[in-house]
Amino acid sequence: MGLILLPAIIFWFGMAIYSIKISYALMMAAPSSGYSITVAAIGVIGVALFVMLGLNYFKGKTSLDAFEIFMFFTMNKFVFLPFIAAILAYWFAGDYLTNDNLKAIPVVVMFIISVGSLVGAFSADSFMAKHRITKTY
Repeated sequence: MGLILLPAIIFWFGMAIYSIKISYALMMAAPSSGYSITVAAIGVIGVALFVMLGLNYFKGKTSLDAFEIFMFFTMNKFVFLPFIAAILAYWFAGDYLTNDNLKAIPVVVMFIISVGSLVGAFSADSFMAKHRITKTY
């Protein structure tokens, strides 16, 4: 199972570092610190909502496969499309976006999805323990 999960974790970890790097560059180019604080707050709140809503899907379950939550966060096909769209928007539409608020949208989306996927994947065991969900192998 590690041959499947390790590349996904490496991918999301790399994308999280990349999104943090471009978030930092975006915030340093911002005209005010209020803008930077707002973008950072939206990112952190978005990550929390992404993880909470993802884990909420599993609340009523009594038993789950050992890696079901982990796979849900790292291999979710509905998350790849907005993530790829955000990367493409940042790379190709970045020169055309003159408003700072519009430049922040793809960066925040990349941050929320990449960091949220890692947090959700690594908090799966504690979630299962808290809600008394048994692991099946």
